[in-house]
Order: sequence, then C-alpha cells, then structure tokens
Amino acid sequence: VCNSKRFEDHLAKEYAIKSYMCDFSSDEDRFETKIIPGLQFFRKKWLDLPGAENSISLDDWIDLDCPYTEKDLMLQMDIEGAEYRNLLSAKVETLNRFRIILIEFHQLPKLISNSEYEEYLEPVLRKLNLTHTCVHAHPNNCCGDVLDRSTGMNIPRVIEITFLRNDRFEVSGK
Repeated sequence: VCNSKRFEDHLAKEYAIKSYMCDFSSDEDRFETKIIPGLQFFRKKWLDLPGAENSISLDDWIDLDCPYTEKDLMLQMDIEGAEYRNLLSAKVETLNRFRIILIEFHQLPKLISNSEYEEYLEPVLRKLNLTHTCVHAHPNNCCGDVLDRSTGMNIPRVIEITFLRNDRFEVSGK
C-alpha cells in the first residue's frame, strides 16, 4: 500500500467495491486519504510465508478477511520480490478465488541470468496457469531494463502481468 491507496479509493467511490490492504510499512494515519468505513480494510502485516514475523500468508489473509467462497476476488500484488515465495506457498484453491490477478514481478534480470528462473519464476507462472491465463503484460517503466549479453535482449527489471481466471473465458466453436 505504501501510504497511497488511490486504486482502492477509485474502486470504493466509483463502484462500491471493498478493498483489503496489507502492508507492515504503512499506518492508517499516514495514508494520503482516510480509510472509507465499510469499504476499505487494512492489516498492518507483511504478506509473507506462514510464521514470518509481523506477517500473514496469502492463504490466511484470505481466510480471515474474505471467507465467503462464492465471492469473486481481485488480487493486486506489488511486494518487491516477495511475490514468488508467496505465490508458490499459496494453495491453488486460494488463487482460484481470484477472478483477476495483477502482479508486479520484480528482479527479472537476476532471475534469468542466475538460472533462478527454474526455481522461482517458471514454477510461479506454471502454478498460475493452472487456474488463470495471462491477458496482459507490460514492462513497468519505473526501473528500466538490463541488456542480457547472452541473448542481446533488453530484460525489464519489473514487469506487470494481469491474469484472468480460466472460467471467465468463453470457448468458441462449440
């Protein structure tokens, strides 16, 4: 959240959509705008693996704050590299609760050049593909890119990917 909740404010004011935010580095009294009662909820926790200090896992957070299985949720995740371990540890059933998942993937040049691709990025993408399909991807312009000397390609440091749950697609030709 990082003390800015413009996206969540837009969802609340324009569409009356509830938002659940989680960030140990933020405080409600430091937000640019006040929490909108009944539509915005905040936990002062890191989103991280079970048992980590001052943290809550994605599974536990969803179970606590959104226990209604009939609801379609949307996940927007920007957690500076912790997305890999969080998504890998999340249950497929939890991920399947989200109609839309927007993730900012960090450290791409490091993952690709240090062969950590097979340990983190590839397993995360394979897991997400069990329930979701990538519908949009673009490099984030915040951090630039790096030239991969072995391929001659520019690799963005950060990429934003939007996934849509597979049951939201119509199958044509049937």
